[in-house]
Amino acid sequence: MKLEPSLGLEPEFISCVMNSDSRCIDGRAKRFPKSGWLAAILLILILGLVDTCIALDPARPLAQYRLVRWDEEQGLPQNVLDKIVQTKDGFIWLQCSHGLIRFDGKNFATGAVIYANVKLQGRVNGLIPGPSGELWFGSHQSLYCRLPNGEFERFDSKDGLPGNDCTALLLDSKGTLWIWVLQQSLVQLKGGKFQPYPGSSALAQEEIYAMCETSEGLWAATGTGVYRINQASGVITKFTERDGLPGEQVLAVTTDRKGRLWAANQKGLARFDNEGRFQPVVDKIGRRELECMVTDSHGMIWAGGVSGLWRINPETEQVSELPPAPENDRPLQDVVSICEDREGNIWAATNLGLERLSDVKFMTYTVRDGLPNDTINAVASGAPGRIWIGTMNGLASVTNERIESIPLALNRESTAPSDVTSLYEDPQGVLWFGLRDTTLHCLNGNHDQQIATLSNLNHAGPNWATGCTGQITETSGLPRPAPASSNFEMVR
Repeated sequence: MKLEPSLGLEPEFISCVMNSDSRCIDGRAKRFPKSGWLAAILLILILGLVDTCIALDPARPLAQYRLVRWDEEQGLPQNVLDKIVQTKDGFIWLQCSHGLIRFDGKNFATGAVIYANVKLQGRVNGLIPGPSGELWFGSHQSLYCRLPNGEFERFDSKDGLPGNDCTALLLDSKGTLWIWVLQQSLVQLKGGKFQPYPGSSALAQEEIYAMCETSEGLWAATGTGVYRINQASGVITKFTERDGLPGEQVLAVTTDRKGRLWAANQKGLARFDNEGRFQPVVDKIGRRELECMVTDSHGMIWAGGVSGLWRINPETEQVSELPPAPENDRPLQDVVSICEDREGNIWAATNLGLERLSDVKFMTYTVRDGLPNDTINAVASGAPGRIWIGTMNGLASVTNERIESIPLALNRESTAPSDVTSLYEDPQGVLWFGLRDTTLHCLNGNHDQQIATLSNLNHAGPNWATGCTGQITETSGLPRPAPASSNFEMVR
């Protein structure tokens, strides 16, 4: 029986009633009860259905993505992970101290379940997925390849390797597999044969943490700097702090869409320039300890380390940091490996478990995004593409995923905050809203006008305005504008 991975986003639903007019939800603005809400209440808006293949929009703040963790409580065999990749068949593969873990989106598998025809002992290294669905990795005893049919092949010195300790791998753009054989040499697998690369014996004495490829050749991140292997000339060049690196030990390298090399270590991030030097990238990332990097399908660079996960725009060098998860204020820490799956989700292997960052059918807005307050009293649809939000401390709107806070004309006699309790936008585009201080307002364009003060307001009685249905009306005691007039008459 062939196992099929199910790595798509879990279905997510929200209960709502919508009428035929897409601008309205049940024809009324909604006021949400406060009972049982946490101090920081999140506003969740439906922005429309999305395809199952969702790439992370680089223009969206990181706080808008959904972060999901799997650890030992969710069935992960161990929390401390080393590396993560995805093979063509959709499986997620995790490298750990006890071998390999396979994840199909629901279940984790280890041991004989995933490699019945070969015995793996101890730690594996350098997971590299191949274009035909194969998975290459090394160990201190052999080189292995998992074939698309699920079987494993093993290679060692008997097959032409100069040694058995294979700890770093790279599959280049020409399909050549590069293997770092510790204390021996850098080896190429070409035409089914292992061939030591000339002049690489000195490099083989180094500990290689990562490798990547640019038009200038192959690059290897080591404990004493970065090596460049120019395949055309055969020249191997070493770069150190003297060449602009923030530190000698380099833990990660990646290539951006323009073919430029980026290097990271425990003292920060640097980019290789046209003059043959590394230039530091400061901004928010500063001198953070970075351990891994990857370039996604949008060209964004993701960097992870001890204190979190960052997204870097290589064109502007703008750095965004993933904030703590809002539901539990949990930060993402100890990131040791990152990969992008075929749906565009970002996965992170950490020392605390497995994490997935994905786009969602809902967006969450909080004060971090510009809301006046996290306690939401009312939400109403407005002109196409606009959502009105009434909070405990003011009015805001969302247009094209951007929050705008609206200044209000407050009742001068009231010391209460501008607690917006109800909202309605009429067919002429005028927003009507009520405040807890008993004042009624309208917003025409950007001008807020206080229309009336509703006396004898009883929060628990019939005068408590919770919705509007075309004209601002209430069953008892609420004024409404008379036709062709700015005056009010009472409707009882």
